[in-house]
Amino acid sequence: ATQSSGSSGINAEYGYVLFEDCGAPTSVYQAIYLETLTYRELMYKLCSTFHIDPNSIVGIQKSGPSGINIAVTDDVVRHLVNDACFVFTLVNTDTAGLSIIHLK
Repeated sequence: ATQSSGSSGINAEYGYVLFEDCGAPTSVYQAIYLETLTYRELMYKLCSTFHIDPNSIVGIQKSGPSGINIAVTDDVVRHLVNDACFVFTLVNTDTAGLSIIHLK
């Protein structure tokens, strides 16, 4: 399902995301609207919404069935449920300053 975003007539998929940050607990979800339904757009929307440097992100993972981690790709983004809610955390990698966005 798509929703028209105002008078522009652009159709966009939407979902709600909460950034789980130990230093600043919050319970307010942010709406994320995706027009192209790509991994790249999702990453940049998350980074811009939550003020994260996109150059510090090396990937996005999503919790799947039985707690497995699924690497997010364009195909995964296209199959996300409209109006879905996610909580995400930043998971540090072994490389200094780089993180993975984990959606759950």
